[in-house]
Amino acid sequence: MPTIVYIYDEFTFEYLGPQEAQDSPLEPGTPLLPSFATEIEPPAHNERQAAVFHPDLNSWSLEPDFRGVSLFSTADGKPVIVTVIGPQPAGTTTQPRPSTDHVWSADGWVISEEAVQRRIAALRTSCLSEIDAEAGRTRGKHITVSPGQDGVYQLKLEQATQFSDSGYQGTVPELVQAEADAMGDNAAAACMRIQGKAGEWASKAAQIELVRRRGKIAVSAAADASAIELARDEAVAALKAL
Repeated sequence: MPTIVYIYDEFTFEYLGPQEAQDSPLEPGTPLLPSFATEIEPPAHNERQAAVFHPDLNSWSLEPDFRGVSLFSTADGKPVIVTVIGPQPAGTTTQPRPSTDHVWSADGWVISEEAVQRRIAALRTSCLSEIDAEAGRTRGKHITVSPGQDGVYQLKLEQATQFSDSGYQGTVPELVQAEADAMGDNAAAACMRIQGKAGEWASKAAQIELVRRRGKIAVSAAADASAIELARDEAVAALKAL
C-alpha cells in the first residue's frame, strides 16, 4: 500500500494536502519524505480554522483563520482583508454596516442620532447650494453673465435714464450711442429700449429671487431628508420654468 504524507506550506506551515510518497530507489518499500511534509495526519479542521504543523514539536495545531472571511471595521464599516492565519483582528466584525448613520456598540450596529443629524445638515447645505446654482443658471438665460457685464448694464441704464431725463439734450452718452449704432436708430429710441429691457430684467429677477428665497426657506425649515429633497426639487423645477 502506498504511503500518504501530508504537505504543509514552507512559510506558514499551513496544511496544503495529502500526497503519495515515492519509494526510495535505494531501499524499495521505504518511502521518501518530501521537503515540508510529515507522515503525521493533521487534525480535522472546521470553517475559520487552519491546521498548522510545528516541525520543532513534530505535531499539528488548529489555529483560527479569518482569511477569506468578510470582515468590517467597527470604526467606519469599511471592509477589512485578512491575509495571515490568526485570530479575528481587533476592531472588526462580520456584520456589515447597514448605513453611515450606524455606529458600533456592544449591541452591534445601532443608529447614531448624531450621525443622522450630520447627514441631514450636509444634505441641507448641499440643497441650498443647488438652489442658488439653479437660480444663477436661470438668470443666465435672460441676461449675459460674465465678469464686468453687470457693471456695464448698470452704467448703460444710468446713462439712458439721465439722458432721457434731460430731454435728450447735450452729448449722447457713449453707451447710449453704442446701443443706437448697434441697432441703427437714434439715441431716444436707444434710451427707451435700454430702460424697457432693464424693466423686463428687473421683473424677471424679482421672480427668480422669489422662487430662490422661498425654496431656501422651505429647505431650511424641512425636518427630514425627504422633506429637504422635496423642497429642493420643487424650487429647482420652478426656477427652470422661468
